[in-house]
Amino acid sequence: MTILITGANGFIGKQLHRHFLNRGFSVRGVVRHRDKQGDDAQDCVELDAPLETFDWTRILDGVDTIVHTAARVHVFKETSRNPREAFNSVNVQGTLNLARYAARAGVHRFVFFSSIGVHGSEWAAPITEQSNLAPQTPYAESKLRAEKELESVCSGSEMEFVIIRPPLVFGAGAPGNIDRLVRLVRFGLPLPFRGVNNRRSVVSIANLCAFVELCVTRPEAAGEVFLVADNEAVSTMDMVNAIAEGLGRKSVSFYFPPSVIRLLLRLLGQSRLYAQLFRSLEIDTGKARELLGWSGGVPTRDALREMSSASASEQ
Repeated sequence: MTILITGANGFIGKQLHRHFLNRGFSVRGVVRHRDKQGDDAQDCVELDAPLETFDWTRILDGVDTIVHTAARVHVFKETSRNPREAFNSVNVQGTLNLARYAARAGVHRFVFFSSIGVHGSEWAAPITEQSNLAPQTPYAESKLRAEKELESVCSGSEMEFVIIRPPLVFGAGAPGNIDRLVRLVRFGLPLPFRGVNNRRSVVSIANLCAFVELCVTRPEAAGEVFLVADNEAVSTMDMVNAIAEGLGRKSVSFYFPPSVIRLLLRLLGQSRLYAQLFRSLEIDTGKARELLGWSGGVPTRDALREMSSASASEQ
């Protein structure tokens, strides 16, 4: 089997590229800029046009399965005058363009990375694949539109689709808020999470790679949407403590009224960050377990310790 992985220089794409190579698959990586890929650059093809206009004919020759991770993700400091249009160009039109070429090329299966964000940012009950769709950001909106476009292309061809909606993905080298949290714990700064008893579903990069392999190889995955997460939901305080243990430190926390933090983050335009740190977002992975035999993999706390320990060794 030959697998094409788009976004092979991103955190998830890079790990998937290595995972499938180590598992003996034939892998083609696709990157926008080769200089960001590092030591794996020789295994990747650099695109010479945007995703939404690129001619995939040559690259798709002989490809059995596509794992599409390339996307415009959450932008910490947005510079686009029209964020929705920017997300739509890459995430919707880029996915649609690739899917059309793939269907014509006879690709057997298209595995698409969506986002748990299509279900909204917070829920009182565990989320399932049947939960309401309520994207709250331009990024999540674009991912949901891309899902629909992919399903439409596949319905008129022999190509199968599989859609994965992951929550926060963590691991050594992960960017974004998880990296910031590791840095804060490493610096020994007191954090305002004492008494925070939320429940957040997350997934380690190793567990995610194992799950994607099931989506690539199992016939039962065809035409399905999956939510994936580690076995246990953890609180923000649980995450801080596990990170501190991996760093060989003791976490320092204090109580600060969440309502005040919420107001401050709202004034800073970071309301989404408050939801991630203080609200619950729990995922029910029953479908993945029943249909694909998904076991959940390495426990979350162990993976967090391993991640921060690896981070410490790089300093």
